[in-house]
Amino acid sequence: MIVILSHHYDVQKKIQLELDAFIQAHGRLPTFEERDQVPYIIAVQKECMRYKPTTSFGIPHVANNDLVVRDYFFPKGSVLVSNMFGMHMNSDIYSDPEIFKPERFLNNIRTMSSAANGNVNQRDHFNFGWGRRTCPGIYLAEAEMFHIFIRIFANASIVPSLDGDSKEVPIDMEVGLDTGGVNLPHPYQKDTELRLAMPSHVMQKIQIDDDDDNSENMKFIFCMTTNPDETATTSAKATLGDKRQIILAIATIISASIGLRYLFFAKKDMTSKQRFKDIPTPRQQWPIVGHLLSLGQHPGYTVAKWSKELGPIIQLKMGVQTWFVISDPALAQEIFMIHGVATSDRPSHTFLTYYSHGKRGITCSDADKRWKQARAAALSILSPQRVNEFTGVLMYEADALVEQLVSRSQADGQVDPAPYVQNAAMNFILTTCFATRINSVEDQRFKNIREHAIAGLKLAGTEGDLYQFFPYISALEVLLGKKRMYRDFIANSSDPLFTRLIKDALSSDKDSMVKTLMALKDEHDLDDEDVLVVMCDLFGGGSDTSSVSISWMIVILSHHPDVQKKIQAELDAFTQIHGRIPTFEERDQVPYLIAVQKECMRYKPLITFHLPHVASRDLVVRDYFIPKGTVLETNMIGLHMDPDIYPDPETFKPERFLNNTRTMSSSANGNVNQRDLFIFGWGRRICPGIYLAEVEIFHIFVRIFANASIAAPLDGGGKEVPIDMDAILDTGVSYLPQPYQVRFIPRSVSPLK
Repeated sequence: MIVILSHHYDVQKKIQLELDAFIQAHGRLPTFEERDQVPYIIAVQKECMRYKPTTSFGIPHVANNDLVVRDYFFPKGSVLVSNMFGMHMNSDIYSDPEIFKPERFLNNIRTMSSAANGNVNQRDHFNFGWGRRTCPGIYLAEAEMFHIFIRIFANASIVPSLDGDSKEVPIDMEVGLDTGGVNLPHPYQKDTELRLAMPSHVMQKIQIDDDDDNSENMKFIFCMTTNPDETATTSAKATLGDKRQIILAIATIISASIGLRYLFFAKKDMTSKQRFKDIPTPRQQWPIVGHLLSLGQHPGYTVAKWSKELGPIIQLKMGVQTWFVISDPALAQEIFMIHGVATSDRPSHTFLTYYSHGKRGITCSDADKRWKQARAAALSILSPQRVNEFTGVLMYEADALVEQLVSRSQADGQVDPAPYVQNAAMNFILTTCFATRINSVEDQRFKNIREHAIAGLKLAGTEGDLYQFFPYISALEVLLGKKRMYRDFIANSSDPLFTRLIKDALSSDKDSMVKTLMALKDEHDLDDEDVLVVMCDLFGGGSDTSSVSISWMIVILSHHPDVQKKIQAELDAFTQIHGRIPTFEERDQVPYLIAVQKECMRYKPLITFHLPHVASRDLVVRDYFIPKGTVLETNMIGLHMDPDIYPDPETFKPERFLNNTRTMSSSANGNVNQRDLFIFGWGRRICPGIYLAEVEIFHIFVRIFANASIAAPLDGGGKEVPIDMDAILDTGVSYLPQPYQVRFIPRSVSPLK
C-alpha cells in the first residue's frame, strides 16, 4: 500500500479530506466499526489489495476423490491452485483492471471477512482463499490494516524518495520480491528514500543510525510540516535487514501517539451519555410493568407499528428489563456482527436454563467457549456437503407428504394440512439426525412428540417466564411450583425422549447426524449432555422452521392461482427437457419458483422476533449507547415490511426476487445490503441449519406444484371461502396460521403423468 500510494498523491489527499471531516465532527479518529463513515479509505484499502495481491497463488488444495464440476473432470490427487493475478486482473470482474481505481469499491464498505464468506459474485477480492479453507484471520488482518492506514494519513503523506540532486525517484512497482509464498515489493535500491510528511505535534526528532557503509541501505526522511516552507529533516540509514524493523517502529510510534489520544476520547465518549443519540420510547407504557400490557395480542405487529412511527431502533420497558428493538438491517448487522463479541449472549430465562442443562448447546447458551465448540460441531454436521448426503431421504419425505395431502384431499374433499406438514418436517429431522421416521399422523409417537413440541415452544416463549421481568416476585415461582414444573418437563418428557432417539440411532446400521456428532465429541470437547442438548436444538429449530414456512406458503398461494400457474409452467418446461423435476442444485433453472418461495417467507415470516440477545458490556454503535444488560431484539415484521428495503411491501410480489437464485444461506452470510430475508438471524448467532431448511422447503414446494394445485376450501353450498391470512396462532416462539382447510387438486396435465 505504501509503495502504491507513493505514486498517487491525489488519492492521499482525498483520504485525508475524508479523515479531516470525520475528526472535525467527532474530535477523534474513526474506529473500524465506523468504517461506513470513511468509505473512500475502505475503497482505497481494497483496491490496493486487488492491484498488488499479497500472493501469486493460493495455497494449493488437492482433490481427495474423483469429481466433476461443470463437466470438467478432476481426478483424485489433482492439485488445485487459484491464480491471484489472473483473477484480480480479469476485466470481466474488474473494469480497466490495469488502472488503480479505488472508486470501483466506493459503495462497498462491508468487511472483507463478510465478502469472503458470502456470494462469490459479490466478493471484493480473492486473497483470502475459498470455502472451508477460507482464511480464519481475515477480520484481524483487515482491522490491523485499517488502524495503521488511518493513522498514517491522519498524520502524514507519502511521497517518493529523493536522489542526490533532491529529485523525486518513483519506486518501481513492477519489481517484486517473491518469497515463495508472499509477494513483497523488491528491496529499495541504494539511496532510495521514502519521505513521510507529518505534523510536528505528532513526531519529534527521530534518529536511527547505522554506519555499515558496506551494505546497501535505505533512507527515510521525516519532514516536519509546522511550516510548509520550512522543514526540518532527520536522515536515518538502515541496512536492508533492518528495513522491516524500521517500518514497524514508525507504525508503532504513530499508533502509540494517536492511540493514546483515541483511547482518551473513546473513554470520554462511553461516559458522556449526553453526547449519544436518543433512543425513542413508545408512549404506551405503564408504571412498573412498562410496555408489557401495551403489546396487544400480536406483539410483533404492535412493535412494527411503533418502529415505523419512531425510527430504526426503539426502547421498550419490560418490567425491570430494557429492550432495544432494531428494525434496520444495516444497524442490526453492526450490532450483532461487528460488535458480536459483546452482543451474542442470551438473557436469563428459567425454563430455557433447565432445557439447556445450564446453558449448553447452540440455542440458549451464552457465546462462551463451550458454545463455540458446540456450534462448530453443529456446523460440521449441517454443512451443505453433509446435508447433500441425505438428498435421497429428503426427496422421499417430500414425495410422501405430497401423496398424503393429495390423497386425503381427494378422499375428504379438503384437508387440514398442518399435521401432515408437521409429520413431514419432523421426519426430515428424525431421518437425517436419528435414522428413524414416523409413518403416519395416527402413530402415537407422532402425537406424543407433537404435544411435547407444542408444550416446549409455549414454555420457551416470553410468557413462559414472566418472572424475568419482575424478579422481586420470583418467590412466587417457587410457591406456584413453576420451577418444579420446568424440571419435571425436562426430566420426564424432553430428556427421556431424546435420550432414547440418540440411543436407537447409535445402535442402528443407518447413517445419521448424531453419529457424526458423537464422532466429533473429543475434537470439540463435548460430553453426553452437550450432545443431548445440541440434538434437541436441531430437532426444535429444524422441524419448526420448515413446517411453519410450508403452512404459510399453502395459505398464501391459495389466494394466488395466477402465481401457481406460473410455477407450474416453469416446472413443466424443465420436466419436458429433462424428464424429471429439478433438484436443489438446479434451482437456477426455476428462478420464478425460488422467487415465490422467498417472497412467501418475507410476506409471512415464521417468527416476529428472534431469540433475544443481551449486551455483555457497554458499547456504542452509531452514537447509540447500549448499556450492559440491555436485551437486543430484531423485529421481523418491521424489517420485512420496510418499503426502503422491499418496495410496496404490503403486496405479494415474487418478481422482487426474480433475478436472485442464490441460496438463502449464502445471502444470510453475505453483504447485509444483498440479503433476501432476515428470519435466520445475525452474526455469530445466525442459524446453522439454513441450508437444510431451504433444501427441505424446495423439495416440498417443487413436488406440490408438479402434482397439484392449491385451492381455497368450499362451504356447504360449494362456494370457495378464502382462508383468512390475518388469523394468527401464537405458539410462543413462532407464528402459525390458525387451523384451516384447503384443497389439493391433482393436475391432469402434468408432464410427470
